[in-house]
Amino acid sequence: MADWREALDRGGLILGHRGARSLAPENTLAAGRAALRAGAHGWEVDVSLSADGVPFLLHDATLGRTSNVRQVYPRRRPWRAADFTWNEIQDLDFGSWFAASDPFGQAAAGRVSQQDLTGYRGEPAPSLAAALEFSQEHDLLINLELKDLGPACPHDPAALVAGLVGEMGLQGAALVSSFNSDYLRSIAARAPEIALGFLSRKRLRDPAALVRELGALSYHPRENRTSLAQVRDLAAADIAVIPWTVNRPGRARAFFTAGARGVITDFPQLISGHTARGDSP
Repeated sequence: MADWREALDRGGLILGHRGARSLAPENTLAAGRAALRAGAHGWEVDVSLSADGVPFLLHDATLGRTSNVRQVYPRRRPWRAADFTWNEIQDLDFGSWFAASDPFGQAAAGRVSQQDLTGYRGEPAPSLAAALEFSQEHDLLINLELKDLGPACPHDPAALVAGLVGEMGLQGAALVSSFNSDYLRSIAARAPEIALGFLSRKRLRDPAALVRELGALSYHPRENRTSLAQVRDLAAADIAVIPWTVNRPGRARAFFTAGARGVITDFPQLISGHTARGDSP
């Protein structure tokens, strides 16, 4: 079974951002399959909650951008995910928007077939349980970004996610990251065996102190909010750095040379240098 601590020791990790979202609709099992085919070692996904407290994969606070919720529930504006039950979310199509828009131009470039695009229509949003099962089945690392659901959320997101990871016995293969440090502290207190990643979109002067204070395994800075010098310094201090979103192969090589243990990318098919897991670069 994939294990984050062992994988970070090896380094060179390529993680598909929201799956391989340049090749398939983000945060779906189709994107997980695309990341696998592209040679990624794992995938980064976003975890939200339905109104009835089911953890599932979604980046945005609303369902409008990546589903057909406007057509299915036209009177439920602004279509906040927190206002829909899991049964209602399962009625939605999370793939047709990608087939219609080709958001990263990869279909136009010939990297996504018409057959794949057709197959994405009707793609559902997976529950977190389904995403974890997929990762377990395919020996993929999974980075769960727990979205900040705000103080009005009636559920405990950290407890729900930690509980599910523990029930499935995936403490080694799942790493939880979040911009909400309170979520990380909560998971560290209730399930210290689960690996944590400190996620930041700001340029920080001393991220090592925060990583250690949170008991995190890794530091995940935004690609343009860190520097190669900082990555070198953190690597020398034995802090595992995984920048996001690194979409240029040359930039990925520079980060790896500086000591980054991994990168999160929309384009694992370009960063990995091969198109099928197991092929030679």
